[in-house]
Parts: sequence; C-alpha cells; structure tokens
Amino acid sequence: MTRTSTALKRLGVAVVAVATMGAGVPALVGTAASAATTGAFTVTENSGESNTANNCINFTVSTGATQAATPTVTITVTPKTTPSEFRFCEPTGGTTGANGTKSIAVSVSAEGTATFGIISSSGGTFDITARGSTGGQSNTLTVTIAQPACDANKPPTITLDRGDAYILNGERSFATLSGTPGDTVQVVGYSRPSKTVVAIHSAKVLPADGVLRDSFIPPTNSRLFLRSVGANRCGTSAGVVINVHARIQIAVNHIRGAHKILVTGRFFPRPTSTTTSSTYGPRKIELYEQPVGQPSVRLAVKNITARDFTFTYTFLRTKNTRLFLRSPGDYRNLSGESPKLATSTY
Repeated sequence: MTRTSTALKRLGVAVVAVATMGAGVPALVGTAASAATTGAFTVTENSGESNTANNCINFTVSTGATQAATPTVTITVTPKTTPSEFRFCEPTGGTTGANGTKSIAVSVSAEGTATFGIISSSGGTFDITARGSTGGQSNTLTVTIAQPACDANKPPTITLDRGDAYILNGERSFATLSGTPGDTVQVVGYSRPSKTVVAIHSAKVLPADGVLRDSFIPPTNSRLFLRSVGANRCGTSAGVVINVHARIQIAVNHIRGAHKILVTGRFFPRPTSTTTSSTYGPRKIELYEQPVGQPSVRLAVKNITARDFTFTYTFLRTKNTRLFLRSPGDYRNLSGESPKLATSTY
C-alpha cells in the first residue's frame, strides 16, 4: 500500500483499484451483454438476443459523439475457434481478411449509435471491435454462439461420384460430404497397407445446405469416413472404398547381336523393399506378349522394389507382336496394365 492510499484510508476514503493498460496487454475483454470501453466507444449485444447457430444476433455501437463527428464505424469480427463459418446479417456484405477476420462499415445514427448483426452456422467464439472513421476504438466484446444441434435426419455422409470408386493411380476421385448444417466435419481414413485411421483433410464447416464437395488422390486402395468433430459430435459415416489400379509404363529395346530385349518400366505407386504401414512393399510384374490375332501369353515374372526397373528377356519372334507389362494386383492395389507396345520382328 502506498503512502497516498494509507493517508486516504486514515481519512475514511475508500480505495479503488485502477487497472493500467500496458503495452501488449488487452485493455478490457467483454462478454455477451457486457460493455467496457477504450476511449468513448462501446460495443454491446442487444438484450434478448439468442446466441445460437443460424440466428442473426444484433449488437449496438455507442460512439459517445455526434454523427457529424463520427459518420461511420468499421466493425471487425475475429473468430477465436477454427474452423468457423459466419457472416454479417445486418447489414450484409463486408470483406474478409487474414485468419478468417471479417469487417464491414456501418453508418452512425444521429444519436451517435450504429447497429449490426452477425450469423454463424457453425457456432464458436468471436471477438468484436469497432473503430471510428475519424478515430476512436471500442472495447473487445467476446461472444460465444452455441453449436447447432445434431439433426438425426442428416447424419454425416460421404458419397463417391458415380464411377469414382475405381480409379487409376494418380487420378482424382470426387465425393459429396453432407450432414447437419453448421456441423464441423473431417474426412478420415486409411490407405493400404496401413489400416490406421488418420485425418485425410483438415476439418470443414458444413454450409447452410449441409453439403460440401471434396476430392482425393489416394495412392493405394483406401477407405474413407466423414467424422463429425464439432462440439456436439454428430457421429461418423459409413466408410466408402476407393479402389486404385496400379499404373505401369513400358519401353522395349532390342539388344543388338542377341535375341534379347531390354524391358524398361515404371510402376506407380513407388514400391519398396519392405512392407510397413508407410510403404508399399515389393511388387510382382509380369511380361506378356500378344501376337496379332491371338490371345496374350505370359513370358516372365519379376519382383520389383523400385519405381523404375529394367530386365532382359530372351525373345525370338518371327512375326509382329505386342508386348505389355501387367501387375496382378493384391490388397494394396487392383491389377494394373501398361499400354500394349507394338514391336517389329526380332
């Protein structure tokens, strides 16, 4: 206690604590339906508002000045929870800045006040401030909006586009994500050989219609789920399977002076010498020939442990034929086949 406060106490004067605003320390943090000021401005939530998702919640800025002194104020709303979906509902419009922050300019009335509203389909916590066009800044009002309740008729669902359950390695599979509007959802799943479920994409908020589009480029056979990760945890969808065919390239060169060919190939996804939860392991490659007008015949079988591979094969053919590589497929990938390479007589 200071000498001054001691003297005041002796005189019977109540001592009041005064908060000093230091650099880097928030001046005052408001809560819903409270108002603290920095300068002359205050931001308050209107009485009787319902802080629930999909409801336009209204606020008032008091400038403490005339309309002529402060014609407009800029409202800035910063989401403190991510992901978060919100917009201005009264008035509509505004601009979006870094980290999802949104701002809008609002006219000040003759009484020196301005009103605005925000609506959020996801719920969450938001910081709201107001800055005058001629100077002055309000308190920071922190508002929490309740997450939307789960709709039993709209559980999390992931649906692959027609034909996208079977793709070639490197191709993209498209899907529709759906569920309770405003729910926060995340695509999770695994790609073989692993069976550990992990996050595939970052969490997203379902919009007002409860539908999002997404796409995936899995390297191997994969199973995907849509999981609700919002506060209410609305469940997890049934899994969908994307079957991925191996992709194979081939080149053939004749070795001069010998009845041999040099086969060069490339296999996707990249094989490795061992199979673990994060690698794809060795693969079997088969060399086939298909003489014109005849069925194909398997010539050789090789095990490969790298994406790029070569091998030689004794080959004597007295008529034109076509050569190609094939992978028989397993739990990691469906079968794959290279283009058929027409060759001259060797």
